[in-house]
Amino acid sequence: VSENGIEWGQGNFFSGVLGVGSPLVHIWGEDTVLLDAVKVGFDFLGWCRDAYGEEGVEILTDEDFEAVQSTESGSENMVDERHREVYAKWSVQEEVVDPPDPIEPPDVTDPTEPPDPPVDEKKLVSFDKMGGTGGADSVRVPIGGEMPWVAAPTKDLYDFWGYYDAESGGVQYYTQYMGSARRYDKVTDSTLYARWARWSSNMTLDLNGGEWTDGSTGSRMKKVDYLGDLPDLLSEIDLSQGDFVGFYDTANIEYYDSMLAPTRLWDKKSGGILKAKWR
Repeated sequence: VSENGIEWGQGNFFSGVLGVGSPLVHIWGEDTVLLDAVKVGFDFLGWCRDAYGEEGVEILTDEDFEAVQSTESGSENMVDERHREVYAKWSVQEEVVDPPDPIEPPDVTDPTEPPDPPVDEKKLVSFDKMGGTGGADSVRVPIGGEMPWVAAPTKDLYDFWGYYDAESGGVQYYTQYMGSARRYDKVTDSTLYARWARWSSNMTLDLNGGEWTDGSTGSRMKKVDYLGDLPDLLSEIDLSQGDFVGFYDTANIEYYDSMLAPTRLWDKKSGGILKAKWR
Protein backbone atom coordinates (compact mmCIF):
# COMPACT_ATOMS: atom_id res chain seq x y z
CA VAL A 1 0.00 0.00 0.00
CA SER A 2 1.45 3.37 -1.00
CA GLU A 3 0.29 6.86 -0.20
CA ASN A 4 -2.00 7.29 -3.22
CA GLY A 5 -2.67 3.83 -4.55
CA ILE A 6 -2.19 0.05 -4.45
CA GLU A 7 0.77 -1.79 -5.93
CA TRP A 8 0.28 -5.34 -7.25
CA GLY A 9 2.56 -8.35 -7.59
CA GLN A 10 3.46 -7.83 -11.31
CA GLY A 11 4.39 -4.17 -10.75
CA ASN A 12 1.21 -2.59 -12.11
CA PHE A 13 0.41 0.63 -10.16
CA PHE A 14 -2.77 2.68 -10.43
CA SER A 15 -3.33 6.00 -8.61
CA GLY A 16 -6.25 6.63 -6.36
CA VAL A 17 -6.96 7.84 -2.77
CA LEU A 18 -7.63 4.85 -0.55
CA GLY A 19 -11.09 4.80 0.97
CA VAL A 20 -12.34 7.97 -0.77
CA GLY A 21 -14.45 8.20 -3.93
CA SER A 22 -14.26 5.36 -6.45
CA PRO A 23 -10.60 4.43 -7.09
CA LEU A 24 -10.35 2.10 -10.07
CA VAL A 25 -8.27 -1.03 -9.39
CA HIS A 26 -7.17 -3.51 -12.11
CA ILE A 27 -6.29 -7.09 -11.27
CA TRP A 28 -3.78 -8.29 -13.89
CA GLY A 29 -2.02 -11.61 -13.96
CA GLU A 30 -2.13 -14.90 -12.16
CA ASP A 31 0.35 -13.85 -9.43
CA THR A 32 -1.51 -10.69 -8.41
CA VAL A 33 -1.81 -10.28 -4.63
CA LEU A 34 -4.57 -8.01 -3.30
CA LEU A 35 -3.29 -6.06 -0.29
CA ASP A 36 -5.33 -4.54 2.55
CA ALA A 37 -5.86 -0.79 2.49
CA VAL A 38 -4.95 1.55 5.35
CA LYS A 39 -6.78 4.68 6.49
CA VAL A 40 -6.10 6.66 9.68
CA GLY A 41 -8.98 6.45 12.15
CA PHE A 42 -10.70 3.55 10.34
CA ASP A 43 -10.62 -0.23 10.38
CA PHE A 44 -10.37 -1.90 6.94
CA LEU A 45 -13.15 -4.49 6.46
CA GLY A 46 -12.40 -5.67 2.90
CA TRP A 47 -12.95 -5.00 -0.78
CA CYS A 48 -16.51 -4.65 -2.18
CA ARG A 49 -18.08 -4.34 -5.62
CA ASP A 50 -20.40 -1.57 -4.45
CA ALA A 51 -18.98 1.76 -3.18
CA TYR A 52 -22.14 3.11 -1.57
CA GLY A 53 -24.24 0.02 -0.94
CA GLU A 54 -26.38 -0.61 2.07
CA GLU A 55 -24.87 -1.86 5.32
CA GLY A 56 -23.82 -5.49 4.90
CA VAL A 57 -22.75 -5.09 1.25
CA GLU A 58 -20.95 -8.15 -0.11
CA ILE A 59 -17.24 -8.38 0.70
CA LEU A 60 -15.13 -10.00 -2.09
CA THR A 61 -13.30 -13.17 -1.12
CA ASP A 62 -10.09 -14.75 -2.41
CA GLU A 63 -12.24 -17.15 -4.42
CA ASP A 64 -13.85 -14.22 -6.23
CA PHE A 65 -10.47 -12.98 -7.41
CA GLU A 66 -9.24 -16.46 -8.32
CA ALA A 67 -12.31 -16.90 -10.54
CA VAL A 68 -11.36 -13.77 -12.41
CA GLN A 69 -7.72 -14.79 -12.79
CA SER A 70 -8.70 -18.20 -14.28
CA THR A 71 -10.08 -16.61 -17.45
CA GLU A 72 -8.14 -17.84 -20.49
CA SER A 73 -5.72 -15.31 -21.94
CA GLY A 74 -6.28 -14.45 -25.58
CA SER A 75 -10.05 -14.48 -25.30
CA GLU A 76 -11.66 -11.57 -27.02
CA ASN A 77 -13.69 -11.05 -23.86
CA MET A 78 -10.62 -11.14 -21.64
CA VAL A 79 -10.74 -7.48 -20.73
CA ASP A 80 -14.40 -7.65 -19.77
CA GLU A 81 -13.95 -10.86 -17.78
CA ARG A 82 -10.85 -9.70 -15.98
CA HIS A 83 -11.72 -6.06 -15.41
CA ARG A 84 -13.23 -5.29 -12.00
CA GLU A 85 -13.79 -2.16 -9.91
CA VAL A 86 -13.53 -2.77 -6.20
CA TYR A 87 -14.03 -0.41 -3.30
CA ALA A 88 -12.62 -0.42 0.23
CA LYS A 89 -15.13 -0.83 3.04
CA TRP A 90 -14.31 0.94 6.32
CA SER A 91 -15.47 1.03 9.93
CA VAL A 92 -14.82 4.12 12.02
CA GLN A 93 -12.60 3.39 14.99
CA GLU A 94 -14.11 4.31 18.35
CA GLU A 95 -12.19 7.08 20.03
CA VAL A 96 -10.98 6.20 23.51
CA VAL A 97 -11.37 9.19 25.78
CA ASP A 98 -9.39 9.22 28.96
CA PRO A 99 -11.46 10.17 32.01
CA PRO A 100 -10.85 13.71 33.26
CA ASP A 101 -8.54 14.20 36.18
CA PRO A 102 -10.42 14.51 39.47
CA ILE A 103 -10.99 18.08 40.62
CA GLU A 104 -9.49 18.86 43.98
CA PRO A 105 -11.94 20.64 46.33
CA PRO A 106 -10.99 24.25 47.02
CA ASP A 107 -9.29 25.09 50.29
CA VAL A 108 -11.88 27.11 52.22
CA THR A 109 -9.64 27.74 55.22
CA ASP A 110 -9.56 31.41 56.13
CA PRO A 111 -5.87 32.25 56.57
CA THR A 112 -6.79 35.20 58.81
CA GLU A 113 -8.39 32.96 61.44
CA PRO A 114 -6.11 31.41 64.06
CA PRO A 115 -5.98 27.61 63.99
CA ASP A 116 -8.13 25.73 66.48
CA PRO A 117 -6.15 24.83 69.61
CA PRO A 118 -5.62 21.15 70.39
CA VAL A 119 -8.60 19.89 72.39
CA ASP A 120 -6.48 17.54 74.52
CA GLU A 121 -4.47 20.35 76.16
CA LYS A 122 -5.96 21.22 79.56
CA LYS A 123 -5.76 24.43 81.60
CA LEU A 124 -6.39 25.06 85.31
CA VAL A 125 -9.56 27.02 86.08
CA SER A 126 -9.83 28.32 89.67
CA PHE A 127 -13.11 29.42 91.35
CA ASP A 128 -13.47 32.61 93.38
CA LYS A 129 -16.65 31.95 95.37
CA MET A 130 -17.19 35.62 96.24
CA GLY A 131 -18.23 34.94 99.85
CA GLY A 132 -19.76 31.54 99.22
CA THR A 133 -18.63 28.26 100.70
CA GLY A 134 -18.41 24.66 99.58
CA GLY A 135 -18.29 23.42 96.02
CA ALA A 136 -15.22 22.86 93.87
CA ASP A 137 -12.13 25.03 94.22
CA SER A 138 -10.75 24.38 90.71
CA VAL A 139 -11.02 22.14 87.67
CA ARG A 140 -8.86 21.29 84.66
CA VAL A 141 -10.53 22.07 81.34
CA PRO A 142 -9.45 21.07 77.80
CA ILE A 143 -8.93 24.03 75.51
CA GLY A 144 -11.96 24.28 73.25
CA GLY A 145 -13.88 21.74 75.34
CA GLU A 146 -17.13 22.01 77.30
CA MET A 147 -16.86 23.09 80.93
CA PRO A 148 -17.03 19.91 83.04
CA TRP A 149 -19.61 19.66 85.80
CA VAL A 150 -18.41 20.35 89.35
CA ALA A 151 -20.27 21.11 92.61
CA ALA A 152 -21.61 24.64 93.09
CA PRO A 153 -20.93 26.79 96.19
CA THR A 154 -23.63 28.11 98.51
CA LYS A 155 -24.18 31.38 100.37
CA ASP A 156 -26.74 32.23 103.03
CA LEU A 157 -29.63 34.37 101.78
CA TYR A 158 -28.34 34.23 98.20
CA ASP A 159 -29.08 32.28 95.05
CA PHE A 160 -26.13 31.12 92.99
CA TRP A 161 -26.26 32.35 89.37
CA GLY A 162 -23.16 30.76 87.85
CA TYR A 163 -19.49 31.55 87.25
CA TYR A 164 -18.19 34.42 85.11
CA ASP A 165 -14.73 35.53 84.02
CA ALA A 166 -15.12 38.90 85.81
CA GLU A 167 -16.44 40.04 89.24
CA SER A 168 -19.14 42.06 87.47
CA GLY A 169 -20.27 41.76 83.90
CA GLY A 170 -17.94 39.47 81.98
CA VAL A 171 -18.66 36.24 80.07
CA GLN A 172 -20.57 33.38 81.68
CA TYR A 173 -18.90 29.95 81.64
CA TYR A 174 -21.12 28.06 84.11
CA THR A 175 -24.90 28.22 84.54
CA GLN A 176 -26.62 28.37 87.95
CA TYR A 177 -26.83 24.56 87.82
CA MET A 178 -23.13 24.22 86.92
CA GLY A 179 -23.83 23.24 83.35
CA SER A 180 -21.44 24.45 80.64
CA ALA A 181 -22.52 27.89 79.40
CA ARG A 182 -19.81 27.98 76.71
CA ARG A 183 -16.65 26.18 75.61
CA TYR A 184 -13.38 27.11 77.26
CA ASP A 185 -11.91 29.49 74.69
CA LYS A 186 -8.91 30.69 76.72
CA VAL A 187 -5.38 29.41 76.10
CA THR A 188 -4.07 30.04 79.62
CA ASP A 189 -5.07 29.22 83.20
CA SER A 190 -7.80 31.52 84.50
CA THR A 191 -10.11 32.41 87.42
CA LEU A 192 -13.90 32.42 87.33
CA TYR A 193 -16.03 34.44 89.77
CA ALA A 194 -19.28 33.36 91.44
CA ARG A 195 -22.36 35.50 90.78
CA TRP A 196 -24.97 35.79 93.56
CA ALA A 197 -28.51 37.13 93.76
CA ARG A 198 -29.93 38.13 97.18
CA TRP A 199 -33.16 36.46 98.15
CA SER A 200 -36.00 38.94 97.96
CA SER A 201 -39.79 39.05 97.96
CA ASN A 202 -42.60 41.53 97.45
CA MET A 203 -43.88 43.67 100.32
CA THR A 204 -47.39 45.01 99.64
CA LEU A 205 -48.44 48.18 101.54
CA ASP A 206 -52.18 48.73 102.09
CA LEU A 207 -52.92 52.32 103.35
CA ASN A 208 -56.36 51.21 104.56
CA GLY A 209 -58.12 54.43 103.45
CA GLY A 210 -55.11 56.69 103.71
CA GLU A 211 -53.36 58.60 100.92
CA TRP A 212 -49.88 58.74 99.49
CA THR A 213 -48.17 62.11 99.37
CA ASP A 214 -48.99 62.38 95.66
CA GLY A 215 -52.72 62.16 96.48
CA SER A 216 -53.21 58.61 95.18
CA THR A 217 -54.77 55.79 97.16
CA GLY A 218 -54.61 52.06 96.98
CA SER A 219 -51.86 49.52 97.57
CA ARG A 220 -48.25 49.74 96.47
CA MET A 221 -45.65 46.98 96.13
CA LYS A 222 -41.97 47.10 96.94
CA LYS A 223 -39.28 44.46 96.46
CA VAL A 224 -37.36 43.88 99.68
CA ASP A 225 -34.34 41.64 100.42
CA TYR A 226 -35.20 38.72 102.60
CA LEU A 227 -34.02 39.47 106.17
CA GLY A 228 -33.00 42.89 104.92
CA ASP A 229 -33.86 46.36 106.21
CA LEU A 230 -37.30 47.75 105.44
CA PRO A 231 -37.39 50.70 103.01
CA ASP A 232 -37.91 54.29 104.17
CA LEU A 233 -41.57 55.36 103.70
CA LEU A 234 -41.56 58.72 105.52
CA SER A 235 -41.57 60.78 102.32
CA GLU A 236 -44.26 58.69 100.66
CA ILE A 237 -47.19 58.67 103.13
CA ASP A 238 -49.15 61.76 104.27
CA LEU A 239 -49.45 61.45 108.05
CA SER A 240 -51.42 64.72 108.45
CA GLN A 241 -54.70 63.06 107.46
CA GLY A 242 -55.20 61.39 110.88
CA ASP A 243 -53.58 59.59 113.77
CA PHE A 244 -51.35 56.95 112.15
CA VAL A 245 -50.60 53.96 114.36
CA GLY A 246 -48.29 51.87 112.12
CA PHE A 247 -48.08 48.99 109.59
CA TYR A 248 -48.91 45.46 110.71
CA ASP A 249 -49.02 42.06 109.02
CA THR A 250 -51.99 39.70 109.02
CA ALA A 251 -50.78 38.26 112.34
CA ASN A 252 -50.88 41.78 113.86
CA ILE A 253 -47.08 41.99 114.12
CA GLU A 254 -45.75 45.53 113.82
CA TYR A 255 -43.26 46.35 111.04
CA TYR A 256 -43.48 50.20 111.10
CA ASP A 257 -44.33 52.39 114.13
CA SER A 258 -46.47 55.56 114.20
CA MET A 259 -43.56 57.64 112.90
CA LEU A 260 -42.95 55.17 110.00
CA ALA A 261 -39.74 53.90 111.60
CA PRO A 262 -39.04 50.21 110.80
CA THR A 263 -39.33 47.95 113.82
CA ARG A 264 -37.99 44.66 112.37
CA LEU A 265 -36.30 43.10 109.33
CA TRP A 266 -38.26 41.80 106.37
CA ASP A 267 -38.68 38.14 107.30
CA LYS A 268 -41.23 37.04 104.78
CA LYS A 269 -39.36 34.91 102.24
CA SER A 270 -42.41 34.45 100.01
CA GLY A 271 -43.67 38.01 100.37
CA GLY A 272 -46.53 39.45 102.41
CA ILE A 273 -49.00 42.31 103.06
CA LEU A 274 -48.63 45.11 105.59
CA LYS A 275 -51.78 47.07 106.47
CA ALA A 276 -51.91 50.58 107.89
CA LYS A 277 -53.73 51.30 111.18
CA TRP A 278 -55.35 54.64 112.02
CA ARG A 279 -57.02 55.97 115.15
